[in-house]
Amino acid sequence: MMAHPFRSLLLAATVLVAASSIPELSAQGVPALKVERSYASARAKAKSDGRLLFIMFEADDCKHCKKFYDKVLNTAVFRNFAKDHLTMVIYNFDTLDNLPDSEQKVADQFVLNFDIEITPTMLVFGPDGKNIVKTKGYRGTSADKIVAQLRSSLP
Repeated sequence: MMAHPFRSLLLAATVLVAASSIPELSAQGVPALKVERSYASARAKAKSDGRLLFIMFEADDCKHCKKFYDKVLNTAVFRNFAKDHLTMVIYNFDTLDNLPDSEQKVADQFVLNFDIEITPTMLVFGPDGKNIVKTKGYRGTSADKIVAQLRSSLP
């Protein structure tokens, strides 16, 4: 886990929705992660499709974020589950000036309302918008266990 050293800057800064930072798996039959580019579209999709809304905050220099990608996000078990049950948004703290104002405000509100100062931080909301999971940091939990927890949260 890494506490971000410039928390006050983060509150005023922009955050990049980092769809392009997710590497593809080369194995056949393993779906790519689909990451929405805005919270509003992700929220609407989660609600209309009865999916969980998975929001992650990451940083480029975060070694625990890299481990989370390797051990969870890039695994077949997670990607297969996400394909059918998750709508995802990923915010990257290190890209500070590429979001529209409205998305900056959304990211800033998440940082304030959920006291996000450690990366990775994951928030999961039900289709009804209720926050059901908040996890700060990554401690090596397997993709199987994370998927089981998410599956138990499905409506």
